[in-house]
Amino acid sequence: MIGRLVRLSSWEIPDVDTYVKWIQNPEIARLTHMVGRPISRREIDEEFSPYFRGQSTVQHWAIIDRKTNELIGKIHWEECLKGPDVYELGIVIGDSERWRIGYGAEACLLAGELLFRELKAHKVMYLCAEYNTPMIELGIRGGFKEEGRIRDRFYVNGRYWDGIWLGLLKTEYDSFTEYLTAQLGRT
Repeated sequence: MIGRLVRLSSWEIPDVDTYVKWIQNPEIARLTHMVGRPISRREIDEEFSPYFRGQSTVQHWAIIDRKTNELIGKIHWEECLKGPDVYELGIVIGDSERWRIGYGAEACLLAGELLFRELKAHKVMYLCAEYNTPMIELGIRGGFKEEGRIRDRFYVNGRYWDGIWLGLLKTEYDSFTEYLTAQLGRT
């Protein structure tokens, strides 16, 4: 899957080394599900082990910068128990200097094409901490709706933060692609 800024490719065992560096950076870890305490290499290997053995329901994809051919992020999804054809999405861009440039937005757009068009998803959703305002704003501006709040879901920097669920239905996806395409066209 190829965009203007990034391409999505298969997630490979050597990519885990880069992911470990990202997750061990507190600034990046606090924007993922790996918050609250340091995560060991062993725990990360255990997370990916079922995937590499073909026994995981989670699909992991590498986000590659098209200009440099460098691994800059990871996006993943899995069909969840919240209903048939409902997918939960997660993304991380591993270098804060690459945030707010459009890499993550384009990766989400490419993932959406696969999820909504090929896998026939009814809904895509994601959970993020309330302090992750760039991700919340991106979703809401693109048509995602706030669907719920999990009180005190994340503990970061000595306090609890709510988790916010955002969701996008297949019927809303076209407006999301129009929004992201317009945003990416300006970068």
